[in-house]
Amino acid sequence: MIMPFTFSHPSITIPIKKKLGKYADFTALIIGSMAPDFEYFLRFKPVGFIGHTVLGFLYFNLPLCFIIAYIYHYIVKDLFILCLPKPLDSWYEYLMQSRSKWELKDIKRIIIFIYSAFIGMFSHVFWDAFTHKSGYFVNGLSLLTDNFVIRNYKVPIYKLMQHGSTMIGFIIILFYLYLIRDKKALRKNRFSYKLKFIYYICFLSSGIIMLFYRFHNIEILKYNYLGIYLVTFINGCAIGMVIVSIILKYIMKIEYH
Repeated sequence: MIMPFTFSHPSITIPIKKKLGKYADFTALIIGSMAPDFEYFLRFKPVGFIGHTVLGFLYFNLPLCFIIAYIYHYIVKDLFILCLPKPLDSWYEYLMQSRSKWELKDIKRIIIFIYSAFIGMFSHVFWDAFTHKSGYFVNGLSLLTDNFVIRNYKVPIYKLMQHGSTMIGFIIILFYLYLIRDKKALRKNRFSYKLKFIYYICFLSSGIIMLFYRFHNIEILKYNYLGIYLVTFINGCAIGMVIVSIILKYIMKIEYH
């Protein structure tokens, strides 16, 4: 299972960005902090061999960081923000690519992006070292393998840290997002509820379709396959989000600037 959950990892990059300021690319930090788990999503199951290695950082994770950054900023981001429920769409409209343009316009920005991505990757592995059975500190500190008894169930300390740190990470991210909202934003409907509904139905349907396809292949629903189901659903939603964004933005040419 992917724990700490992949999408809680960016929480550790928030203080890093605050410390480094303009000498860090926040996009690269965030994507880099999740990059070691990208291999799971490409394999459609939580199994990896290279994503958490230094060599994998170079030839596997880093190229994916560039690709995902461009897809997010130039295809997904604007529509995703405008399709958020009220008042979230107004709160974060200032972050749209058409408002605050993200680009790697020169060698300096590219270099900053690269080392920011690596910082994110190392933060991921450092976090995992305390929360995975094969982690460096889990194997080096006996305290982390001691069991905590919960209603006659023995749970290793590192396992509690997996789930606990995931929850804390999400709370930090939600709190940060609340802090950076545009408090003076005018609450206006840029997109109709119908268009937002279509947007969500499209990418969620993609996730559900891929999930049912996975069910059909595995044939039996088992708890042991929970990680596979989760990765498959997230993959499907992500693919669906990219597809619906391309359709709305480039084929139907929805106006939102």
